[in-house]
Amino acid sequence: MQQRAWAVAERLAKATGQEVRVVEIAEGYRISVHLYGNGDDHREVLAALAAGDRFGHSGSHGPQHDEQDKGTVWCEVYPNPPQQRPDTSG
Repeated sequence: MQQRAWAVAERLAKATGQEVRVVEIAEGYRISVHLYGNGDDHREVLAALAAGDRFGHSGSHGPQHDEQDKGTVWCEVYPNPPQQRPDTSG
């Protein structure tokens, strides 16, 4: 699990050029990076986040919002990832 968390962190660092934060949480690890500017490889950021078990984004949108500030993306890595739901669409 720790190796997978660090692999996600390395991918995010490479895709964003930003410092990535890795924090141990009760369930596993939370990896986060603040996005700023336009230099991010968006596809690689999304691919790195998808390698986690849970992911999301917390934006910084307010009256003083800096257009270069894209907020923070994060993902969590667990030792026993939740099972995927079966496809019931067809």
